[in-house]
Amino acid sequence: MKKRIFEAIFIGILLIGVTSMGYRAGMSSNIDDFTVYEGTSTDDLPVYESTSVYPEFTLSTLTDTASYILKAEVVEVGDSFLKEISASLTENPEDATEMISYPVTPVTLKVDNAVKGHMIDDEFTYYEEGGITSTYIQLPDGYAMEEGMEIILFLNQNGYGWGAQSIFPIIEDKVVLNETAWDYFDEKDMFVLDTQDLNSDYRNQINMEKVCLVAVDDFIGVIQDAMQAIK
Repeated sequence: MKKRIFEAIFIGILLIGVTSMGYRAGMSSNIDDFTVYEGTSTDDLPVYESTSVYPEFTLSTLTDTASYILKAEVVEVGDSFLKEISASLTENPEDATEMISYPVTPVTLKVDNAVKGHMIDDEFTYYEEGGITSTYIQLPDGYAMEEGMEIILFLNQNGYGWGAQSIFPIIEDKVVLNETAWDYFDEKDMFVLDTQDLNSDYRNQINMEKVCLVAVDDFIGVIQDAMQAIK
């Protein structure tokens, strides 16, 4: 057990350095980079919180940074795989001499609205950072995707996000806001709900007693305004 904890902490520390520097090497779709764990039993596996650290964005900065902004529904959650990348233990990204691995779960999305980014078809693969390995479960930073969930995602060109700040659940045609987005909406446009009153798969993943929501159209309108302002 101590060895597993040490391994998880070590991976987490390395991921903090990788993510905070915006390191993106090794995030290709080459299957040779992956170790897939199909049908792994979760019985008695230790569960670890996400240790990833992401740069903090405002909603307008997030809009500018993202290659894709998608309103979509989760149609399939795939098997987790172990992603291996080279990383630097120094502040110099060119000194990437260490190899680390972390679990990733591919999530197939049916895209309803590509607010930003050109879509070749109406399906897109989002790579959730977290998943089930043969020795432990790594929770994502944000919401764990389940089939049928509706979401708005801010993603880079490789299908990865920036943790919880880039994931906005949709519940009954309303978007659940996080602190990244609160200041962009008037109070009169917000709906405040008790978490226990939510009839949604997201309910058990929300660690707040109350949540603020806005209409999907209002949320997308703010994003479109931000895109125009950036131009």
